[in-house]
Amino acid sequence: MRLVTLCLLALLLAACGSSDDDPAAEPERAPATTTAPETTNGQPGGPSEEPPVAEEGGPPPAWIETPGAAAWMSFGRYCWGEVCVESVQVTCDDSSVPQLDLAAGDAVRFHLDFEPDTAELTLGADGNRPEVVTLEPARTMEWQGDYDGALWLAVTSGQDEVAYVACARAVS
Repeated sequence: MRLVTLCLLALLLAACGSSDDDPAAEPERAPATTTAPETTNGQPGGPSEEPPVAEEGGPPPAWIETPGAAAWMSFGRYCWGEVCVESVQVTCDDSSVPQLDLAAGDAVRFHLDFEPDTAELTLGADGNRPEVVTLEPARTMEWQGDYDGALWLAVTSGQDEVAYVACARAVS
């Protein structure tokens, strides 16, 4: 019995006896970050810059992906929880709106941090004759088209709604 007690005491002392000066005492931990994780919504990658921040209690950010780039989308108007923000009409001239190159036939993916109930993509939201495309609502939605201008993604989730904005530059 004494041998068992001595062994337990030795184990406890060994566990408590590590020093802060000993780098092998604790494994190194990755620093906390607020940028996009290595995987977002189960997808690898994502934007490397900081996401935009909505008003407190507002919607989570969303990102857009093309074959050549990924960027956080800007917030358009939204009513999310108790917070409603009616923004001015966002255009591609606005420096806060990401600009992504889009070649004919390129796929565009929109990545959300929630499961939407509805999703509509408005092409030409900054023009006179916008075209509205209904997307299959999902955390990651794909659209393919030949387009140059504002991409206005409007989604709903329960009573909440948010519009995200990015711009496509047509390249050949």
